[in-house]
Amino acid sequence: MGGITLYSDGAIRIKKQTYQGENDAMPEHTHDFLSISLMLNGFLREESELGNSYGHGSLISIKPPNLKHSDIFTDSSSFISLQIIDPKWFGLDEQDWRWISPSTSLATFLNVLNAEDKRDAVRNLGKHLEATRNENREAKPDWLKQTHAILRTHYTEPIKVSELAQRVNKHPVYLTRAFKNYYGSDIKTFQKNLRLGHALAQKLNTDKSLTEIAYESGFSDQSHFNREFKKATGFTPKKSLKV
Repeated sequence: MGGITLYSDGAIRIKKQTYQGENDAMPEHTHDFLSISLMLNGFLREESELGNSYGHGSLISIKPPNLKHSDIFTDSSSFISLQIIDPKWFGLDEQDWRWISPSTSLATFLNVLNAEDKRDAVRNLGKHLEATRNENREAKPDWLKQTHAILRTHYTEPIKVSELAQRVNKHPVYLTRAFKNYYGSDIKTFQKNLRLGHALAQKLNTDKSLTEIAYESGFSDQSHFNREFKKATGFTPKKSLKV
């Protein structure tokens, strides 16, 4: 697929890809590499021989080689894609298609992007991917899906757990526990990672200042943004992409 190459060494390619809307969505395609992509913002829906896929900002997608993708829809969205030419050389034998929750994905992915030894960092990424295989994949109740959708849509706005609980008619404590059990992240961390992904997309695709990006992403000011970004990823926003 297209995009801008940020790094390439013959074994690994790192690309930035941006789509403006449905008319700019990806065509039906296959690829001969393992694709591990960090979706920074937006929403993606597509089909494959392994089933349907739905993703949103701050998630990592894993797509094995030679998998046909079709019926693809994306709203305005940005990705950083890691393309691994020979996955088995890195100890990766990914044959399933799945999404990884944002609780740890942003930091893990940025570690690869910023590592001096990217091949070693990819091996470490493989250990993280393997650890996610046992995450809860049970069918989620409708009220929890509704909570998730509210957060995905309004993540730049201040949202209280008590207000969310009232909207879905659940006790706040029960809502909090159920959300973490099914999505692998507490509500506040989930919202924060959506904000961080949105901010990183803005940093990659615009000339906006960090102050503008902080406010537009839902942070109170640039200092708050810098602090939360480094706490979540280990990097400052200015040094988040060295590739």
